[in-house]
Amino acid sequence: MLAAAVAAWLAWIGFMLSVAETSQGVSLEVGYWSQAVSIGVVIIGTIVTVVLGRAEEQKRVATAT
Repeated sequence: MLAAAVAAWLAWIGFMLSVAETSQGVSLEVGYWSQAVSIGVVIIGTIVTVVLGRAEEQKRVATAT
């Protein structure tokens, strides 16, 4: 579910960038950057959650045996 949301978000950003004004390069507005930052937070949060969850599970298995 999270992967689908991230994919939709990335597609939306790609669309917004494709229709952005290009005069001397790409002109990005604050909305584009806020979406990019929020996607980064989601991705980093997902990685941290998975890593910490695996570490906790390994600790639990090690103490059970």
